[in-house]
Amino acid sequence: MSTSKNQTIEKKSRIVTVCKYSISVKKDDTETLEKIGKLLEKINDKNKGRKLTVSDAFIYMLSKISDEDVKSIISSSLTADDLAEIELENYNTQNSTNLTLSELLLLKLKKNINEQPKSVKRSNPASSNHLNQ
Repeated sequence: MSTSKNQTIEKKSRIVTVCKYSISVKKDDTETLEKIGKLLEKINDKNKGRKLTVSDAFIYMLSKISDEDVKSIISSSLTADDLAEIELENYNTQNSTNLTLSELLLLKLKKNINEQPKSVKRSNPASSNHLNQ
């Protein structure tokens, strides 16, 4: 989770806005914690200069993030419900319809069932001999 604290400070006839952000990583997210630790070890494996922090690495990485990366980051935040809602909106726009999510699901299920090859026999699990023995 990230937080932002904005503070406006007036200094000798100029206004400076100070922003502070923090990030948190769950204790049980050992993979991310290990990656951060290894990165800090690498960037501080030097003889001169000040100690570098996660903030230094983050600021550098900001200049490397592409538009495609931004799209991927945004996509990773979508839930299954969000994806279903997007699919519904796209379908309704492309087909000039106003279906509900349930109606679209039913329509797609019917379409998938009808597209199955005719040679495939659909078995009814309740009527299987091995279940009744």
